Amino acid sequence: MVWADETPLRVLDVKRTKLGYLWTFLTQNEEGEWLIGYRFIRGGASKTPKEVLGGTSGALVVDAYAGYNAVTLPQGPLRVGCWAHVRRRFVDALATAPEAREALDFILELYRVEAQARDADMVRTVAHRELRQLRSAPVLAQLHAWLEAQAPRHPPKSPLGQAISYVRQQWEALTRFVENERLPLDNNRSEAAPEKSGRRWREGPGALSAAVQRRPGQPGRGEDLGTPCLLGCGRRTRAQVHLRPDGRGRSTSCAPVGPPLRQLRAREAPRPAREPGPLGAPTSGSILSDAWRGAHTMPGSPASL
Repeated sequence: MVWADETPLRVLDVKRTKLGYLWTFLTQNEEGEWLIGYRFIRGGASKTPKEVLGGTSGALVVDAYAGYNAVTLPQGPLRVGCWAHVRRRFVDALATAPEAREALDFILELYRVEAQARDADMVRTVAHRELRQLRSAPVLAQLHAWLEAQAPRHPPKSPLGQAISYVRQQWEALTRFVENERLPLDNNRSEAAPEKSGRRWREGPGALSAAVQRRPGQPGRGEDLGTPCLLGCGRRTRAQVHLRPDGRGRSTSCAPVGPPLRQLRAREAPRPAREPGPLGAPTSGSILSDAWRGAHTMPGSPASL
């Protein structure tokens, strides 16, 4: 079983930005150890899933992104839907359609069943499957009836209409977990993986490490990282240009992430105190003070002596 997720990022290019994707693939080996892989590319919606997952079988836990359609074929891995993505859509619809709360209550009940299985230490057991069939299946039946009743009442392009359509189109993938105790309700594991992978990624896309940019056969951490950045920041990269620290790509600046300005100011040496002067006069220590004094004093006055 593989959890997969894609994160769109705007990447700086010469005089413009391009859309790139950070792909995350998460699985477990036979010893139960978690394995995670990243791939960063520019464009190519279905190229990466096909290269990484083509020819595999098992289960693929993903959202409804069309980029996975190239691998979730009858002879490929079985697609398993994500209830976390479903929930977000109904949360977004609450502002314009309060009845979306009913769908959220149904989804909450599904997660309560999973919490009960964890508390009883029966996750991924036969007892877990039986619990899902006993409690989750009736909730799904009620939710399906609610979706069918609500669909004609809301415009297809309204927030609630889009949420209902999303669930109805993904219904088969979203309900597979009832018959298989090993299938999860969502792909939150893969979505959260980049945030847990290390400090460099948490610092922002501008600090993408070699582990994120690396392909099979490319050098790892501590090795040569390629050619200088085309934007002239002085750092070396294999991606031609660096991402902007905030990831939005609205500037051609690719300065590395550094300490806040207030920390830089705190490191400056304190400036010497300046002596107060007459109104409009430069203070003591200014390079203009002697010239100003000579132009604004009368001959023979103490200031001119």
